[in-house]
Amino acid sequence: MKQIIMTTCICLLAIPFFAQTLHIQSGANLYIVDAAAINGATSATPTLFVEGNVVNNGGIDNAGEIQFKGDVTNNGGYSSAGDDVFTGNTTQTLNGSFNNDLGNHFYNLVLDKSGTDLSLTGHISVEEGIYLTDGVILGNGNLTHLENSATTALHSSAPSGSANNYVNGSLRQDIAPGNYTFYTGDATHNNQKVSVNFANTGGATYMDVSYNSAGAGPTVITGCNSLYDKQTGSWTITPNGVNGTYNYSITVEPGGANLAAISPSLFAGVLKDGIFVTDPCAQADNSTASGLNSFSVFKKASTINAALPVSLLYFTGKKMNGYNELSWETSSEQNNSYFNVQKSTDGVSFSNMTRVHTKALNGNSAVPLLYGANDVHPLLGDNYYRLAQVDIDGKISYSNIINLVLDSESSTVSLSPNPASSSTNVLVYSNGVAQGTIVLLDMSGRTVKVVKLNYSKGYNQVELSLDEVAQGNYQVNVFSNDVLLKSLKLNKH
Repeated sequence: MKQIIMTTCICLLAIPFFAQTLHIQSGANLYIVDAAAINGATSATPTLFVEGNVVNNGGIDNAGEIQFKGDVTNNGGYSSAGDDVFTGNTTQTLNGSFNNDLGNHFYNLVLDKSGTDLSLTGHISVEEGIYLTDGVILGNGNLTHLENSATTALHSSAPSGSANNYVNGSLRQDIAPGNYTFYTGDATHNNQKVSVNFANTGGATYMDVSYNSAGAGPTVITGCNSLYDKQTGSWTITPNGVNGTYNYSITVEPGGANLAAISPSLFAGVLKDGIFVTDPCAQADNSTASGLNSFSVFKKASTINAALPVSLLYFTGKKMNGYNELSWETSSEQNNSYFNVQKSTDGVSFSNMTRVHTKALNGNSAVPLLYGANDVHPLLGDNYYRLAQVDIDGKISYSNIINLVLDSESSTVSLSPNPASSSTNVLVYSNGVAQGTIVLLDMSGRTVKVVKLNYSKGYNQVELSLDEVAQGNYQVNVFSNDVLLKSLKLNKH
């Protein structure tokens, strides 16, 4: 077996003879040994400097510093415990396998490339650290995996908006509790920093982070009567843990002229799945959202200097006897068509519940207008509501979100109407199929009427006839499988 051991600096000068490809034949091994050179930085005297391209069909084992100025193709084995430095002043391409799944990896990957790209044609693995001294890792749909969970393993000092020193594509890093800063971006918005501070990783062992300049969302209206726009671009953060015990904060740092030259101080809040998770009404920049326990797409929103199509004074709700009452008021309206009252059980995915048309003549009003709607079938647990205000031209704006929690103790049974004349409706929520009994008692405790029925899962409405019942006060006892659910007072007039 052919073996070449490099223990001193061998510099291949930039002349035609030495600028040719370094070719390691199949069965040959190149060993680089120089522990003193390993520091994650570019040395003026590397252990091995290659001016041209490198094609490895055998094996490379680096325990010093290799500087590459051309393309590198690995068709064999590449193992490193040293510095793997890329210094070309034009785009360099990695071909072949540098993926630890196949036993190949870099150790300290150093980019010092005068602002040019290191272009990937496959996934790459980096064992110890990535040093983004100068240049961009261009992923081309491939993954850059930093297999070190230390929060200091990714090195870059680039501010948001910088054209250099970031990963253009998907960056994966192994994680543990701690504060990580990721330098990712794309060719449109360049570097867009994001930091994630883990108190608990939720069982995750790594996290994928990427940025995409596409994806502007609709306008958002909040209770502080301002108009916000979801900035074009989003951070997608995906850990591999699934046990649901995440606890983390996130700081997104948009910047650069490509974001319409909006300074960070004008960004109003952080959005998660299109919903504010920081207070957009605060005067200070709300770049950090804390106490989060799930992951998704993050965006930033900024204030827009434009007139509100609808000035919403408030949107609120309250629990009534068997239903939820929603109300809102506008101080002015411009080109308003209608409101869709939307409902959700998780505060993220909403569907239209009912439509309420504007009271403004031709959609325009300069005086306060009151609106209302009822949810006659609230669900046990969380009931989230928001308004989707629709302009005449079809543009949609959203209100704040409210939550009315239906507890099983007080809201599973209701009577309507009450007082009643000829009949009343008994509304019963059942968690499953059950035998039901409704007993009408007078005030002396005498049984006046008994209705037996079978409950299905969900809401069950039973009409209780009162035609043969004298006027007065009564008690209605509602049972499920012979267990008293609730006792209600009823007045017949």
